[in-house]
Parts: sequence; structure tokens; C-alpha cells
Amino acid sequence: MTAKQQIKRGTPGTNDLLNICTEMRSRWQGLAKVLGFRELELEQITEDHADSFERCYQMLLQWMQRCGSQASYDMLARALQNPQVNRHDLAFKYCYQL
Repeated sequence: MTAKQQIKRGTPGTNDLLNICTEMRSRWQGLAKVLGFRELELEQITEDHADSFERCYQMLLQWMQRCGSQASYDMLARALQNPQVNRHDLAFKYCYQL
């Protein structure tokens, strides 16, 4: 990250969420755990949605609904950069302004 890059303001947009899910795929559960989802919730999402992309997207929609205006690019970036997720690339690609 360069000094000129700043975190985007506001809640994550649909396109950014879709793109993150496209790249996360089967690693969505790690992100979900960092965002505060319990194992039972992950099992329900897995049961309700067959595809890992859809599981990731539904989880992020639930996170945004749960957190309301507190669901921010900053919070998402920190979760993506958490050692359990280790997707700094996605945080910089989708949560930071160029």
C-alpha cells in the first residue's frame, strides 16, 4: 500500500462484495469467523446454499444487515487482513481507493 491509498468510506458496495466472493470461494468461512459468525450460523449458510460463492455472498449480506451502518470498508479490510484470512491483496484491491 502506498501513502496515497486510503480506505473507502461507507458501507461496501455490491460489486465489491461480489468480487471478493469470486476470489474468496472456499475460504469464505475464515472470513465469516473473523466477522463474528458462529459455527452454527456457518452450518446453516452451508446447508442453505450449495455454491461457495453464494455462501460467501450471503454471509457478507448477513454481516452488513447485522452491523448496519457499522459495516464499513474499514471493518471488511481489517477482517480480510486478519492472519486467519490473510487476504491483504483483496483488502487493497476492493477496500482502498487508488
